[in-house]
Amino acid sequence: ISWLNKISILTSLLNFLSALIAIWFKLSINVYFILYTLSTIAVVPFCIYRLKVYHIEIKELLTPRWNLQAFKVIFAYSISIFAIGIFQFSADSLRPLLLSKYASNGIEVLTDYRIIQTISALVLAIGGVFTQIILPSTTKLYVENDFEKINVLIYDGTKYISIFLSFIVFLLIGNSSLLLKVYMGPDYQILSLWLSIWLLTVLLTL
Repeated sequence: ISWLNKISILTSLLNFLSALIAIWFKLSINVYFILYTLSTIAVVPFCIYRLKVYHIEIKELLTPRWNLQAFKVIFAYSISIFAIGIFQFSADSLRPLLLSKYASNGIEVLTDYRIIQTISALVLAIGGVFTQIILPSTTKLYVENDFEKINVLIYDGTKYISIFLSFIVFLLIGNSSLLLKVYMGPDYQILSLWLSIWLLTVLLTL
């Protein structure tokens, strides 16, 4: 998990660096796309090198094999994750379509919607980071059949995460008007009420 997080951070930094280079040198969108692709796949050699921890030859480790029993388990699990992902993606992506169809001023409504959604996504991203930390630890304890520690981890983890996220949410709500002014300009400060409502809704769903 630690290695995957480091690789993820490195990839994000390379992507950010490619964006800065594109802005600084005023590169075209095609060149930026090439830089972004290269920065994304640049970590692949590190991942291959990491495979040495398995004490198996890389050629043998990367050779495709077929295991029907393992495939059935992974396939059933993947289908479930895929179904959840489809519904989540649909719920997130269809809302702008409905807004643009039924709103009288579709472009303005979609702009306001995306502004509020982007700021609220910050809370979801922070919650996702904590989930990545808790889930592997819970899985490890489950394999060890240590259900007492699982209960303690889940109770304490969710309690402190909820407190921290509540602090973040109410901090954003208290400064929503100023945040919108800095982020988009004074014309968008009227969205502070809707942003506050959305942030409270996000907090309740976490």
